[in-house]
Amino acid sequence: MTIGIGGAGSKIAGKLDPQATLINVSDTELRKVPQAGRRIQAVVHAQHGQFRGSRKNPSIGHDAYLSVRRELEEMARGSVVFSSTGGGTGNGITSGLLQDLARRESIPESEKTSFALVLPYAPLEPAEYVRNTIEFLRGPLSEAIDSGNTGNIFLISNQ
Repeated sequence: MTIGIGGAGSKIAGKLDPQATLINVSDTELRKVPQAGRRIQAVVHAQHGQFRGSRKNPSIGHDAYLSVRRELEEMARGSVVFSSTGGGTGNGITSGLLQDLARRESIPESEKTSFALVLPYAPLEPAEYVRNTIEFLRGPLSEAIDSGNTGNIFLISNQ
């Protein structure tokens, strides 16, 4: 299964697999990708979050992860997840998934989730994206890799 999280992740997943499952906090963003097998809107508890998205704030995305946690953990087994590391939705929801994977005792090889992660291109994107990415790489991604509970990790430049 192919899963796209956030704006960038959903666009890539939708282009590669017309049956991909897309997850975002914004219905508007979900509708920007014409091809998808399934669309899931994660619930944001922050005021006006459903209409404004995560606004480059991974905390809002992480809060939304809680609304899709069980379903996403199940779907992600043996799947490929596409996400960005700099924004709010992709970074926040993917961070939650990675943290949960890192806490598990052991995951069989056939059920490990692979991740294709889009890194910001620093000269053209706001410094906030770069800061979010550094925290993502140092924290949730590093912990998940160290746990041995992820499949392959692909880092893709947004250049």
